[in-house]
Amino acid sequence: MPIALKRKEKDGTLYQRPSEVEAAIEKLEAVDAATRILRFDGVSKKHAEYVPTEALLYFLRRAWADGEKGQFEKIFRIILKRVDQSLNSAISNARMDGAEEIRDEIRSRFIELLTQDCNADLGLLDFYE
Repeated sequence: MPIALKRKEKDGTLYQRPSEVEAAIEKLEAVDAATRILRFDGVSKKHAEYVPTEALLYFLRRAWADGEKGQFEKIFRIILKRVDQSLNSAISNARMDGAEEIRDEIRSRFIELLTQDCNADLGLLDFYE
């Protein structure tokens, strides 16, 4: 069963993952780490086997908490690849001056937030899950 999120809504209730993300995490917890990595990378978003990025983030955070440096690095690279693909799609050079600098700034902020989340364990990235 996935570890619950830590952040709370204004009314004091814990953040909840969407049911499809929760289900993906539960399914992936049942397989070994190497199999998960294969499922994370290279599967098209349109394919039934695609793993939502929110689930990748869950396993990235778990790898950090469990001291699994190798798994953390592999998942981190996959997440950054997805972030870059999303940014390139949303902020294209053809439509916007300075697009590369904007993408770099957003990517840097995400990495900074991820670093803070891992080092402080405050649930800073709960809203991404």
